[in-house]
Amino acid sequence: LRNYGLTKDNTQAAVFSFSPIDGKIIAYAGGKDYTKSQYDRVTQSARPSGSAFKPFIYTAAIEKGYSPNDMIDDLPFKAGDWTPRNYGNKYRGVRPVIQLARVMGITTPIPYDYTISLGSNSVKLFEMTRAYGVFANGGFKVEPFAIERIESSRGTILYEAKKARSSKVLN
Repeated sequence: LRNYGLTKDNTQAAVFSFSPIDGKIIAYAGGKDYTKSQYDRVTQSARPSGSAFKPFIYTAAIEKGYSPNDMIDDLPFKAGDWTPRNYGNKYRGVRPVIQLARVMGITTPIPYDYTISLGSNSVKLFEMTRAYGVFANGGFKVEPFAIERIESSRGTILYEAKKARSSKVLN
């Protein structure tokens, strides 16, 4: 931050990085100076996701069997006398995207509207990084952890983390 002239107390930043294979946290800084602000921007601050949310939209479509060249209309249709309708007669087509984001690790609220394709929804850095880890790990979601092992001064192991939980969430 200092290199960019961002030295004022109200200028903050956060970084979070973990191994999507084994879950070990590599870097975690929730702010610039803990003595001045204990607000954790990794797990507490939700920021607009912008275009970083688009991979969830594309992945939901691919998981449903669509290709990049397919055109998808979110419109009502009729089959004989049958005319199915969305709740409230709104055709938004975003539910599968939200469901996929949830499975991949996004837990912050996501509105059911088209603007999520533009990244209007806010996401926490921890959740976005964990969800992107699924892409990097071949469809497996791994929970990050911070403490691998605690030893006494004599080398006795007081705590050792179990192998990170992993679950297949994408094909």
